[in-house]
Amino acid sequence: MLDETFLKLSWLRGATEHEWITDHGVQRRGLNLGVFIHRTFALFLMSLLLQVCQSQRDLDYRNPTTDLPPKFLKTPVDVTVREGSMAVLPCAVQYLGPRQVAWRRVDSDDKHFLTVGTFTWARGNNVMIEYHQEPGYITHWNLLIKNVREQDAGVYECQITAKKKIVRFVTLHISGPPVSEPGISVKGKEYVEKGDPIHLICNATGGSQIPEDIDWFKDGSKIDTRRKNHQVVITKFRSIEQQALISELIIDHSRMRDSGTYICRSSEKEIDSLKVTVLVADTNNVKRDKPEGTTSEESKLAASSSATRTSSLTSLTLLLWVLLCCDLVT
Repeated sequence: MLDETFLKLSWLRGATEHEWITDHGVQRRGLNLGVFIHRTFALFLMSLLLQVCQSQRDLDYRNPTTDLPPKFLKTPVDVTVREGSMAVLPCAVQYLGPRQVAWRRVDSDDKHFLTVGTFTWARGNNVMIEYHQEPGYITHWNLLIKNVREQDAGVYECQITAKKKIVRFVTLHISGPPVSEPGISVKGKEYVEKGDPIHLICNATGGSQIPEDIDWFKDGSKIDTRRKNHQVVITKFRSIEQQALISELIIDHSRMRDSGTYICRSSEKEIDSLKVTVLVADTNNVKRDKPEGTTSEESKLAASSSATRTSSLTSLTLLLWVLLCCDLVT
């Protein structure tokens, strides 16, 4: 303190006294009022700044964050997310003070901390801390796990580093496969012969949820299966595994008028289409009574042979009749 006071007085003394050397080598001193005022004002500002800093230290010392014990605020302890998405494990603390918050996984062979404060110690870049403050000496230390997998499911511990360990457990559950983007597709045969069945399958996914409904259209007109004598059968069912609504369009016996563009539209306004063409098979020009595989030449030969056999039989019959008549006469 004595040295500090001496330095301040020396500094002011240098401001009040102005020294120079005359031609006769005599040293003279005089008052420099401007420099004195400037340095006095600077000292005043320095003293004021020291008082503010001291007051701030006193205020921090009396802050409830150091006087009151830290505690966890009520946040969800069970978190369920779909595979491939990001999991947010909440942890909120009040009156943390100079302490730290750390995360680690409990039901794992690796007991090392994943995070300490805002620093991440986990391998990879899919784990991080989301930190923010709220009035009332509240701080949030949410653990973020990106692109979660089935092996990430388990129990995690949010811990306040203090003399007496304070912990809060959060359980992460993984449900279902990754969520796909909304989409739709129509599959089936593009060419069928007349009379053969037409079978089309429409698969519609809605992203985070299964679409509510599917509509079928042909050449722009909606297909109404409630009409009488309608040959089209439409079925619908939900696939939980695929997170999709699947519809089948079936026509048992196709006709020429069934050719056209079939459109499938989901309630998510996703659309896909498929053009189906019914083909006409070639007609069979062979006569029904003609043996299969017989040509016209073979038919002619068969007819000629049959006529020859008939003529010979007639000649023999006449000859036998003449002989009988002669025998009776004699």
